Amino acid sequence: MLRLSTPSTDMDPVTVELTNRANKVIALRIPPAYIAQISQPGEISQTFITLAVYLPDYLPRFLADRAGHKTRGEIIDGIELRSNEEIEIDLRATVPGTVAKSIEWTRSNRINGGTFNDEFDLYYDVFQPPNQAQPHSRKEFRYLIPHGRDDLIIRCAANVATSEMLGCRMKSERKDLELQVAFSSKHLDQYTQIRDRILEIVGSFFK
Repeated sequence: MLRLSTPSTDMDPVTVELTNRANKVIALRIPPAYIAQISQPGEISQTFITLAVYLPDYLPRFLADRAGHKTRGEIIDGIELRSNEEIEIDLRATVPGTVAKSIEWTRSNRINGGTFNDEFDLYYDVFQPPNQAQPHSRKEFRYLIPHGRDDLIIRCAANVATSEMLGCRMKSERKDLELQVAFSSKHLDQYTQIRDRILEIVGSFFK
């Protein structure tokens, strides 16, 4: 896996292909400026493709820099963190319906935590302490499913001590693609807008 250290300025689309379990090839034409990480540099066939755009305009890195957007995070102990305005999009080939099955599994196998923000069904991972019959909920991650929907699920990391929400990752599908969209939890209330805009951008890459 190679994350590109220097953002590309190339907006001329290149062809990349992903193949799902049914051996269906998904061909995309993506400007390199959007690509942050790729499984096989220099090849057409890929296992995954990671894109990056920046709020508020969903621009690739070099255009976001030119627009004066925040594309760099804090530097802590010499390590530069990602910007809170960065949205990372992981693309992998899938078979339609995989996300719905994942949501069904969550509802059946994780612990129901009630409602979150009056908008989501909340679930936690299960922790089974030794010699105890009653399982407990693990609070390191929160799984959020919008009420009445089976087309996306959001997993957010949380600080167990403070209950503060950290980064979130939203999983959904478009045709034969699985999209995992990572963003700062401070943008959770914009998840619908983020999903719709990312689907629009990725849709423009289909050949």
